[in-house]
Amino acid sequence: RVPTPSTMIFVWAAAAATAATAARGAASVPPCRSGETPSADGTTCDATSAATCTYDTPPALTTINPPALLEGEVGGAGALSVQVRHALTTRRRVTSIVLNEAVAACNYPGANWAKATRDADAAEARCLDVYNATVPLGTAYVASAGDTRAEQLAAGGCGLVRTEDDAYVNLDGYATVTFEDELAPLRDGGAVEVRTTSSVLRFRLRFVKQATVDTTVSVWADARLLSALTAQRWLPDEQRGEVDVTTSLQYPFVVANASIASDTADGVASAVPVDVNPVTQCTGPATADDTPQCRQVWRVHLTPNATTCELDGQYVLRVTLGCYDTSGYDAATAAAVDAACALGDTRDIELTLSVDSENYCAVVEETVGIDVSLAPYASFDAVNFNFG
Repeated sequence: RVPTPSTMIFVWAAAAATAATAARGAASVPPCRSGETPSADGTTCDATSAATCTYDTPPALTTINPPALLEGEVGGAGALSVQVRHALTTRRRVTSIVLNEAVAACNYPGANWAKATRDADAAEARCLDVYNATVPLGTAYVASAGDTRAEQLAAGGCGLVRTEDDAYVNLDGYATVTFEDELAPLRDGGAVEVRTTSSVLRFRLRFVKQATVDTTVSVWADARLLSALTAQRWLPDEQRGEVDVTTSLQYPFVVANASIASDTADGVASAVPVDVNPVTQCTGPATADDTPQCRQVWRVHLTPNATTCELDGQYVLRVTLGCYDTSGYDAATAAAVDAACALGDTRDIELTLSVDSENYCAVVEETVGIDVSLAPYASFDAVNFNFG
């Protein structure tokens, strides 16, 4: 009897094809029996299954060990890969595995098929005959032809039919496996009876149309310095002025140093940093702040020289960019921050401050006068010192 056709689903794998360890079927010898494989030169069939392997003997009225496709043994780079297998069977010979009778490259025995034996192991309880196919995809499916089986067969392909859905492009096909089991003679002295069986094995090659890749990416922009002159004052007791410059950099960059580079003002300037506290003034990625930043305040002391009483003019404040201390972070975050800083800015940036001040030496004077007049009196009381 002919076993009922079965359908197996195969998934395309874009991995390098594994080199066949058994010799491929050769036309110089008939297909080998169960438990045998072709020799390296293809001239003989050699027993290659282990001595411990057992064979099943087919009864006269019962078919056994039909071939099957092995799900999961699929791969190859640009190839149709399938594997047909059956348990070791006494005096069995698989005579052909056909996808397209007119194209030798599709069929066993042929250059794109290899027969091997597999001994029983932890993964497989039985000793097996295994037939591996690796047919170039350009041979198996002719892209320039139509998508019906008849059109593919006529174009020299292996009869694969192309279909498509939302997730996959599918290539459907089937292989007809024909094998012979030698039976004992029905009567003493009679001829050996040969049972011929054909099995149809269906398969589907599935090409995934899209894939989702999840990953976490940390992106760090180049340092962008924002600044503002936020305070200007004169300290009369100390006879000097001060201006405060507030800087803001996106995390993880900070201003590492600041100094007056030059000035075109009447005063003599010196820069002194104050209120620099990255622990409290820098907000990093672990906080809920929507705009992580490092905010710092730099105070510039302006001392006028002996010939002027004003601080008017321009002062160039040079700041050096650096990176926030990552010692308090976990290793992964610290590594990401350090990498960003290594690729980021460590350059100097110059900020021009324009100061317009009053004259601190000017004194507005106002003289308060006294009106004096003499008044005549008729009498004077000397005792009481009173004019009358």
